[in-house]
Amino acid sequence: MKSVFSRFGIPEKVVSDNGPQYSSSDFTKFSSDYGFMHTTSSPRYPQSNGLAERTVQTIKRIFQKAKDSKSDPYLGLLEYRNTPIDNSGYSPAELLQGRQLRSILPILPSQLTPKVMDHSRARSIMQANKDRTTKVYNRSSHILPPLKEGEIARFQQDSRIWKPCQIISRLNDKSYAIKTPNGTTFRRNRRHLTKSNEEFHSNLHSAPNIFDNAHSSPVPPPPSQEQTLPQPTPVEQPTINDDTASSPPIVKPYVTRSGRVCKPKKIVDM
Repeated sequence: MKSVFSRFGIPEKVVSDNGPQYSSSDFTKFSSDYGFMHTTSSPRYPQSNGLAERTVQTIKRIFQKAKDSKSDPYLGLLEYRNTPIDNSGYSPAELLQGRQLRSILPILPSQLTPKVMDHSRARSIMQANKDRTTKVYNRSSHILPPLKEGEIARFQQDSRIWKPCQIISRLNDKSYAIKTPNGTTFRRNRRHLTKSNEEFHSNLHSAPNIFDNAHSSPVPPPPSQEQTLPQPTPVEQPTINDDTASSPPIVKPYVTRSGRVCKPKKIVDM
């Protein structure tokens, strides 16, 4: 990222997933030192970072086609950056650098000359396309009711099992901070939460309080010096005969229920 920022400048906002490289303390320090805001998408919900996910699929498809045709994948990336996006009429290269990039395909010299782009027109066209896609998607979907702080719900884990939790706070429109009975906190999308009418039993409250138990029962006072302690009663030890101790124990043969005596197997040394 530092090499990219050194070429094109530091952005105001960086959106990423919840990978360990982005949730580490080093990346937090990096965002603080470079002065940009870091925002993460909802965990276990790739649609919240759909632009990056779709771009990764497109780049992978370009690499796969270049591998199948035994061509240079970087030429495919170059033509992809020269292709106009949506109906705006501008390519990613034009929006970023104000001109087309020279490639192996024929191109007019005038297209390589930098010019001022109408970014407001491009934004309005892309926003109109996004609104149209949103309208089509909302035809078969419905808005889930919001959850309140302190409500009991169930959240979906990786194993597709719904486990109980409690809503701590609402982070944004569709993301919530939750707490499990053992005290672990998670962040989940509203799609992975469902309201429940069950009681929330926290395992933290069931743990014994060692400070209260230490003073729950009074400690008996030490015995005074005038008190006499009871003497223990001597116990007679049984006498052991030397002949009995030296003789090996007698092992009785095993008898079945039918009365047959099982004799041990004799191994013949050849």
